[in-house]
Amino acid sequence: MRLDRRVERLPEWLREARRAMELKPEDRRLRLAALAGWRPRPGDGPPHGGKAEAAQAWVRFWEKRYRTPSSKLDGLIAAAALLHLAEAGWLPSGPSPERLREEFHQRVQQWSIRTCQEGEILRILVFSVPADASAPERRQQDIKAWLELTHENVRWEKREAIWEMLAAWQRESVLERCGIDKEQLQKLSLLPDLARALKWERDSDVLQAMAGYIPGAVEVSAHPEVARAVVAHWEALSRSDNGRIRQAAWVARWNLLRGEVLTTEKQARFAANYVDTIRSEQDQDVLLTLAQITPPGTFPLATWAGRLSDQGDWRRLAAQLAIHGWLVEVAGGGQRIASSGQRVASNSEASGEQRVASRELPLATHHSPLAITHRQMRQVLRRAGQDIGDGTVAPFVNLPPEMLPDFRRLREIETALAAGQMPPPPDAAAENRATPRVVPARLPEAHPQTQLTSVIPQRDGSEIATPHPFPEVIRHE
Repeated sequence: MRLDRRVERLPEWLREARRAMELKPEDRRLRLAALAGWRPRPGDGPPHGGKAEAAQAWVRFWEKRYRTPSSKLDGLIAAAALLHLAEAGWLPSGPSPERLREEFHQRVQQWSIRTCQEGEILRILVFSVPADASAPERRQQDIKAWLELTHENVRWEKREAIWEMLAAWQRESVLERCGIDKEQLQKLSLLPDLARALKWERDSDVLQAMAGYIPGAVEVSAHPEVARAVVAHWEALSRSDNGRIRQAAWVARWNLLRGEVLTTEKQARFAANYVDTIRSEQDQDVLLTLAQITPPGTFPLATWAGRLSDQGDWRRLAAQLAIHGWLVEVAGGGQRIASSGQRVASNSEASGEQRVASRELPLATHHSPLAITHRQMRQVLRRAGQDIGDGTVAPFVNLPPEMLPDFRRLREIETALAAGQMPPPPDAAAENRATPRVVPARLPEAHPQTQLTSVIPQRDGSEIATPHPFPEVIRHE
């Protein structure tokens, strides 16, 4: 949960916190854990004037719960809230950020989790704690202290929460933003710790959290052997008998591919394993994950099409999503093709680089708002199309020239798939495509280009003809 960090919202969050005190303990703690994650924006010092009253009331609320907690969990929640305020300089006379950080770590280490909800509360609290922004030595000690809670003798709920926190620090480049140079970043790298944990970790939830750790280029160059070991561990886990472990492993392998960790050889192995897995995988969650992954090389359309006849609804859905995503990419100007031909080289390959993919986007489907908008635009073009006799598809209305290639390419793909054939590659389709004739916009014969009118009956039986308010709508229909 991400709260608005503006000071102007504090009165609202304070009302929510006071309302939470009237709820049952399990509901109260879950809501307070979310509210405890609020921290001022960088540079927002203690407010003055009219805003000071709400800020002081917010500090008093958490200090009271910190001094007299009704349980260990309530004390942990209050300590997290005060830690955020202390690091922003809002507690001039209260405990120091160093003391609160150490105390928060000790409370997490000593706390015994009894229910699933308490595990969720721990994840919320730990995930809200930022990296130590003080001296590099303090930061290194802080990371080492948290790594102790990822050992095998610690409960899986704590291991999951800590790996989620560490992976979030890595993805958000927290250490780089704190001013750590390259040499220090190599020392603080968690890549060796990740490799050691992957040797024995077999809890699917913890592996899901570890899959979000994407090592940077500096870490990979500093620990090449360790990076290769991490890739090998995730590859072995993708063949596990546990479906959730396989799902986590494929997410991790996809993140490593996008993080430019895989060499050309490993990319080819990734593509081969991907095809073999979608051909034999029976777990619906794993298939849905694979449907969101873009493998290197050509898209295995025939293999995914073979899964459309599966008995399971979710497995058929995964195949439909994968094919639909590929159609959106190709029709939208993507370079990947589904044939035995060679793939069009990307810019990175053309320059001789051995690593590909982008780490800017998280694992997601092609069903973003932008993709939906593009798909709606193509549906309008398809519905407006007509066959003019010689096999050439022309739009019913005049379109900008830049839209015509996209329109014709989509029609070629749909026509080939409807006939049970593989769509032709873009280049071959361009060679075989007849030169289109320029078809001017025209109106249906039933509606000549005359002034359209509407007849409105009157009470006395007469009729009045008036211009139609939307003549273009009538003409188009």
